[in-house]
Amino acid sequence: MNKLLAVIKREYLERVRSKFFIIMTLLTPLIMVALGIVPTLLLTLKTGGPTRLAVVDFTPEAKLFAGVRDSLLTERKTDKGKAVAQFDIRQEAADGRDEKAIKQALNARIAGNDLDGYVVLQPGLLAGKAEEKAEFFGRNVNDIIVKAQIERAINDAVRGQRLGVLGVDADKLEAASAKVDVANFPVNEKGETGKEDSGAGFWGVFFLGLILYITIISYGMAVLTAVIEEKGTRISEILFSSVNSFTLMMGKLIGVSLVGLTQYLSWALMFVLFSLFGVNMLAARGVDLSAMPHFPLSLLLYLVLYFLIGYFIYAGLYALIGAMVTTMQEGQQFSMPLTYLLVIGFMVSFSIIRNPDSQLAVVLSMIPLFSPIIMPLRIASHMPPMWQLLLSLVIGFSSVIGVVWLTARVYRIGMLMYGKKATIPEVARWIRQQ
Repeated sequence: MNKLLAVIKREYLERVRSKFFIIMTLLTPLIMVALGIVPTLLLTLKTGGPTRLAVVDFTPEAKLFAGVRDSLLTERKTDKGKAVAQFDIRQEAADGRDEKAIKQALNARIAGNDLDGYVVLQPGLLAGKAEEKAEFFGRNVNDIIVKAQIERAINDAVRGQRLGVLGVDADKLEAASAKVDVANFPVNEKGETGKEDSGAGFWGVFFLGLILYITIISYGMAVLTAVIEEKGTRISEILFSSVNSFTLMMGKLIGVSLVGLTQYLSWALMFVLFSLFGVNMLAARGVDLSAMPHFPLSLLLYLVLYFLIGYFIYAGLYALIGAMVTTMQEGQQFSMPLTYLLVIGFMVSFSIIRNPDSQLAVVLSMIPLFSPIIMPLRIASHMPPMWQLLLSLVIGFSSVIGVVWLTARVYRIGMLMYGKKATIPEVARWIRQQ
């Protein structure tokens, strides 16, 4: 036991004290938040003033221009409390010119930086002629925000004119077409109705599943790298003189897993602190917090258990590969199938979301290579029967013991072999040796 604790302490402290661990522990939550928020902010941010847009309205009596202009001018953003128009709308009169001449003149104005773009409204739009479309010409037609706003404005204007012809009041129609929100309430196996589910809780668990997937791969690769480095430095020859292979392997896996759990606890603490700050801010503003997602402690416990199953199985297999190969390049090549298995499990999870009690979901949640990803999603979607949970955990932890035992058998001989990578028959012979 003392030797096992010594190995665990060495593996744990060696990684926790590294600058890389400290930096990534602090930066990862900020990076994840930035990846979710910054792209959206950057996508909606427009610099350089309002978009200068000309509208050529060929419809009878130019009936669409006013509607398009009014709709686009309501597209506003707030900058320090001040409403700023996103569009500068100008109507381009035909003045006896044909369509080709008008387009040539407007193209020249775009080239001269007098315009950013222009819209051509064909005369058949109000009649609903399929062959006639609204056209947008601009310096940057890849600006999806501007294109969406223009398309919405044109559709609103056309719809308003068509409803007016039919004698339908557009405001009354909009009020009659108002969206109806649907409240979702889970019902458990006892027939009891739970609190309203906003769906945020499920996506929170899905996000945690993604973190589990990334962590299992990253720490599994860390074990693979450590094994190959030890093999290159021949430190394993010294360690095997005082510690048996099973103790050394188990200590290495436990030590690295504690590093992962330490990182999780650090992130959880930061999440709680940020959440408390956010809740206090929302409560001070009178926001109703009753609909906020709640994560039961039992769910967090299952997440930890399945993280341990996934980590020990994959890290053990990564260590086995590390003992078989001689270089990091070979290790990465041999480890690709393990990565593919995790990717397959994560991809299948999208089907599991829709039907967590299907036969596919039940089978995959019993397979230890997939259960760390599948079972937490099933629990978040619809709590499976307790016998399935217990059976999955028993199979998972039994597989952990089997993988660690198998890896330890290969580890001792593989770490002492230099110059070539092991073949499958050789590995099978090592496993049979006492």
